[in-house]
Amino acid sequence: QPRVVTMLRDPVARFLSSYEFAVEVSVRSFGEEAVAKGNNRVSTRNVWPWKYLVRHVDGDLHRYKDKVETTGWKDSISNVYNNSVYTPLHEFVSLQVAHDDLHN
Repeated sequence: QPRVVTMLRDPVARFLSSYEFAVEVSVRSFGEEAVAKGNNRVSTRNVWPWKYLVRHVDGDLHRYKDKVETTGWKDSISNVYNNSVYTPLHEFVSLQVAHDDLHN
């Protein structure tokens, strides 16, 4: 018999943790985005909404890497929510992918 479980969570806390998790997954596996074939494990990168959110952060990190290789200029991350390495939280809130997958 089918059952439904509903979890209630503060929308702001949920949005913030989604942002943090997308950044963590992208940074942790940067440069290893291709998933090995024949692997029976489910990759976070292939599960909604992470397949879109993590790939957005991947794009940020690739642009930053290209800028470092071109200019030699590196930035440090003193504020994990507002830096030039990946999309700052105040900009992430307005992204279409955030509206599509995270906003209620």
